[in-house]
Amino acid sequence: MMATRSGAIDPGMVLYLLRSEKMSASDAEDLLYHKSGLLRVSGISSDMRTLIASNDPRAQDAIDRFCARVAEQTAAMITSVNGIDILVFTGGVGENSPEHTKKYLQALGMAGAKSRWQC
Repeated sequence: MMATRSGAIDPGMVLYLLRSEKMSASDAEDLLYHKSGLLRVSGISSDMRTLIASNDPRAQDAIDRFCARVAEQTAAMITSVNGIDILVFTGGVGENSPEHTKKYLQALGMAGAKSRWQC
């Protein structure tokens, strides 16, 4: 899941959109690239700062799903390289949201991740 992109989906979903929902390829592309992700799940915004500031339960749901997806993909990457010595989160959320970085690491706790937040 990304801000406005769907992330990983079953390829059958695209066929469903084209055939059953009668979407054009352009409309399906617009939905999957510009109207999905955090924006679609929350129904509020694609900006994590806006979601964090919101009291709407849909915002928290989007944040929780995003954090779970980050942890899942991180675990997959760690497994593929047989473990890691250090994990660095960068970018907007990684640099500016230590509370969410801690959520990712908590989800990775079973993989031995320990949090030592440093700026």
